[in-house]
Amino acid sequence: MAYTGNAYLWTAESLGTFNDVGGVYWIVQPPVSAGGAHRVIYVGRTDSFKRRLPEHFNDRSDCIWKYGPSHVYAEVIATDAARIAREKAEIIAYQRISQAPCNEKVG
Repeated sequence: MAYTGNAYLWTAESLGTFNDVGGVYWIVQPPVSAGGAHRVIYVGRTDSFKRRLPEHFNDRSDCIWKYGPSHVYAEVIATDAARIAREKAEIIAYQRISQAPCNEKVG
């Protein structure tokens, strides 16, 4: 369990830099303390970061906004089967430690 890939600010400008590739992403809150880890709000998968991340950003009724997102981590994963498996494992792992509140319960 760990978000990997690059961290991007949760801004329209930053999200506009994504390519049209698929993978898994982690939308996170800022760390509670200096040097601490981000808290995961939501884990998702997509066939297009370029399309999906701005959809979350532009939907202000999305659960994510209730938790004050600051960054998104994105990991490119080539196949849908691998994305599904990675997303499911991450949701289960983060929900075990009371994170990923915007994901439905899995497992």
